[in-house]
Amino acid sequence: MIFYRLNYLSFIIFVIAGIIFYNDYALYVLLGILLLMPVISYFLTKKSIDKLNISLDLDKSNIGKNTPVKVTFCVENKSFVPVENIRVSYEIKNCFYGNKQGYEINLIAIPFKKKKLEFNFDSIYCGRVEISVKKVMVYDIFSLFGFEKNVNLIKDVAVCPYVIKKTENIPLSDSGRSDEEELSSIKGDDVSQISQIRDYIPGDKLQNIHWKLSAKKEEIQVKEYSMPYSDDVVLLINSYVNKDEPKVFDEVIEKTYGIALDLIDQGRRFYFTWFDNKEMVFKKKEVNNRDELMEAILDFFYVNTSEVLKNDYEIYSKEMDGKGEIVLFVSDDKVKNDEGETIDIGSERVVLKCLY
Repeated sequence: MIFYRLNYLSFIIFVIAGIIFYNDYALYVLLGILLLMPVISYFLTKKSIDKLNISLDLDKSNIGKNTPVKVTFCVENKSFVPVENIRVSYEIKNCFYGNKQGYEINLIAIPFKKKKLEFNFDSIYCGRVEISVKKVMVYDIFSLFGFEKNVNLIKDVAVCPYVIKKTENIPLSDSGRSDEEELSSIKGDDVSQISQIRDYIPGDKLQNIHWKLSAKKEEIQVKEYSMPYSDDVVLLINSYVNKDEPKVFDEVIEKTYGIALDLIDQGRRFYFTWFDNKEMVFKKKEVNNRDELMEAILDFFYVNTSEVLKNDYEIYSKEMDGKGEIVLFVSDDKVKNDEGETIDIGSERVVLKCLY
């Protein structure tokens, strides 16, 4: 804007100099026009601001990692005054890690029409990505005056885990819980404790197949269950985030998601659990299927994480009140926990502990 003002003043000085040296009537007229037009432009632009509607929309509410989402800025001009320079400053931020990037775009408002500007963005990390407009400046046609327009535009998109392969063989064959309605009268279809290994019978569920033993014997072997599960399964994700190493917490989320998929495929009901560091409470979501898992993940994306290294299981264990639970605790390997059994999930930085 300073550049345009300097140009304008230079032109005024040039015209005044012409009047001094040539005393031409036309130069007086030109000077009058030059002085009057910015005044008219100022008041017209200021009046048109209230008739400018700016909106922000996303074409998806949740996406996978590295999947583009379309962002649309739309400006509607309900006045007869064209506005050729609307500068929008906005910010994209991952709410887990606080990493943010600022951008600017320029919009044009045509009288009595809508004008859209679209672009795509994606995220390499899971979490809730927030797009917020920080400032909108509306400039007159000569770019001599700028007016700030008050807007409150915030949209967010959930970037969900992308799991190529679920985490398999979670050792809960003798624990967990199932409702009676989940049990079946078909032989070998009871979701309960293992009583024996037998040959495959048509109608058996895939999650009951013992894949390792089947590979050894070169024929399908099935785990047969005898009694319902007695313990609740709690899938607890630690809320510590090292913002200097976002890849680690991102892997914690992906591994937790993979474990959850395996539990679902085993027919096990479990509780997706996390600690909210602002409300200072544990939040639990019952999960029976993939739709409920996705709902739990989306709720988890609003968690208030902790930058202080801590063990959420230590807090949780004090609140168990002696209930029979199996806790699958997923955390960064910096979180020290000597209790329970460590389960190999194929990660150098993420640890899964099974605690009874």
